[in-house]
Amino acid sequence: MSNKVDASRQDRCQRANWAEVGERDGATTGNQTLLSDRYSYICGDMYDDAKYKEGFSKGFARRPKPVGG
Repeated sequence: MSNKVDASRQDRCQRANWAEVGERDGATTGNQTLLSDRYSYICGDMYDDAKYKEGFSKGFARRPKPVGG
């Protein structure tokens, strides 16, 4: 069972478009450090931090801005 999970995780890491993942996370969560650390830990060398951060910035810029304050 563990080998099946590891193979699935590796496949997802290899196929990931890190710019798209970052953009989605930036638009929805806003916690870049926590998520990038997690992806790096899970995917190792298959994780592209620069592309993730570039995408995250794009997604974060699309977030609604608070009114007032």
